[in-house]
Amino acid sequence: MTGSVRLEASVVIEESRLRLDYQIINDSDRAIYAFVLATDGARKTYPHQAYTCLSEDRKTLQLLLGATPEPTGISLNFLALPLAVCIQSRARYESYLDLQIPVQEWHAYDPSDYPDGAEEVAVGHLDFEVTYIDENNTFFVDRAGEEGHVQVDGHPVEKLLFSYRLDQSVNVLVRPAEFNRFSL
Repeated sequence: MTGSVRLEASVVIEESRLRLDYQIINDSDRAIYAFVLATDGARKTYPHQAYTCLSEDRKTLQLLLGATPEPTGISLNFLALPLAVCIQSRARYESYLDLQIPVQEWHAYDPSDYPDGAEEVAVGHLDFEVTYIDENNTFFVDRAGEEGHVQVDGHPVEKLLFSYRLDQSVNVLVRPAEFNRFSL
């Protein structure tokens, strides 16, 4: 593939909301499939959300639109991947995330489930990753239930990362230790 694919974003924090506006710009010579609509293991969609967790050092809020860790000890009938959009060559896709503060950790195989009195951690940094697959590297592309979105898988999966030092700290509600965090 010649050309580049890049991610641009901006963050606004107001009262009890964190909004992240983003654009995926495909300046390459081929179409890509970018994961942009989070789902869970029951294939329920979560518009304008991303999978979230704390970094290992508990200083960064990590937001992911891509594959999350598979559960251990059980057999899966399918991978719970976010739904994707096709971004044509020399085109862009714009959307946003709208997260309630305190932000709750969750991912496709482990939706939010917090004990009473869960710990809150203040973070000063945010990392946002979007993954995509070049159209020539897909294993399958299937129309999904959501208009304009598809289920797709392939290899290799490419990553776009946006890192941002927050102007004010954001609280994250911490999941119990057995929560299977991802790293970006």
